[in-house]
Amino acid sequence: RSCTIFFFLLFKLLKEEDVAPSDGVKSSAGGFLRQPDFNAPPVIGSRNSLSATPELLKFLYSLAEVTWGAIRKCLAEGKAFINQSLCQMTCVRLLEILPVVLGKLRLSREESCDIRGTLKDASDLKWLPDLIDWGRSQLKVVVAYWRRALGALLDILQG
Repeated sequence: RSCTIFFFLLFKLLKEEDVAPSDGVKSSAGGFLRQPDFNAPPVIGSRNSLSATPELLKFLYSLAEVTWGAIRKCLAEGKAFINQSLCQMTCVRLLEILPVVLGKLRLSREESCDIRGTLKDASDLKWLPDLIDWGRSQLKVVVAYWRRALGALLDILQG
């Protein structure tokens, strides 16, 4: 369960850093829940990686770099758990974050950030046979997320 939460939080940090803050479009009327303020001007554009601070980008790339080693290990050792229904949510979270981390590593190379060889480690594809084995899971949910992850990874690797 801890791994599930960990992967979910990493996914939120790495994937959704481009979500616009919604503080300016909420009204405090309506109790403890914040209600949308339909009279507020629309948010034009959102905060994306182009407008993010260099410090934030470097942090996210470093986070992806550190995460990559753990993901490789989980892909290799997690094959023993891909058929256990108690572990399916952790498997799903791992498959969700895999293309996000690899995408960040590729972006960091394109933006000339120092990634100390991690992209080379990711690009050697020694981890790919482990990922392929995950597609043999008996759990339909794991196989569905595996297909999504594989499609996203192919897009990233074709680049």
